[in-house]
Amino acid sequence: MSPRGHEGRVLVSALSGALARSPANFEFECQIEQLPAVMVVWEAVFPTAAYAQFRLGREVAAAGVFLSGAHRGSDEAIIGSAREVLANLSRANLDEMFATIQRHPRPVSATIALVDEAQSCKAVRIACAALTSAFFDGHLGIAPAEHSGRIAGVA
Repeated sequence: MSPRGHEGRVLVSALSGALARSPANFEFECQIEQLPAVMVVWEAVFPTAAYAQFRLGREVAAAGVFLSGAHRGSDEAIIGSAREVLANLSRANLDEMFATIQRHPRPVSATIALVDEAQSCKAVRIACAALTSAFFDGHLGIAPAEHSGRIAGVA
């Protein structure tokens, strides 16, 4: 899923620029018309796999992993780190979600929502879709048709 329309293209372009300037880590506020602002906090210890938090104010609303499949060890390290971080943020049992992520073909992005309010979830989905497009299409040069998909879950 790629964000649609002019606003979506602008958001993908802005996130692509943030990735180009600082591929290892950055913070970027996504302003989406009529939805809450979402702060993207990007952490990419590896060039082909990354973790991001999506924040609404100070609250972590969701977390995402972005796995290219180019290096299995990098993908596994990101999954392990995300599991640890989310274990501290959620009381939910995330074993099934992470098992699904482990089994899913690459490249893939997975988002785990920690909030359930509709407008907040919609804003996070749009921000994640834009970040997925910026990372896979723009940063790594993986065509949208080659993406294995997106996984979304709620903790």
